[in-house]
Amino acid sequence: MKHTKEPWNTWEPLYPRVVISKSEREDIARVTYIEDAQRIVACVNACAGITNEVLEAGIIKKALIAYLGTYDKGMTWNSMKVWEDV
Repeated sequence: MKHTKEPWNTWEPLYPRVVISKSEREDIARVTYIEDAQRIVACVNACAGITNEVLEAGIIKKALIAYLGTYDKGMTWNSMKVWEDV
């Protein structure tokens, strides 16, 4: 895969814009909301090493359902809500 290797992070050099970057000298993207930047960075870092093809095929959701045994929207794991309404 040809993309900027993980880990990615966020920083706010030009508030209210948030930068997603590998380092302070290597910007990947700029977004408006910190929550969006945090979500992007969390997903990218959690999926490090997994190919785009497998991600696009839905492996994360399928693996979670196989591991947890359900797709119940009210389910929690370690006191954290697993599934989010989209």
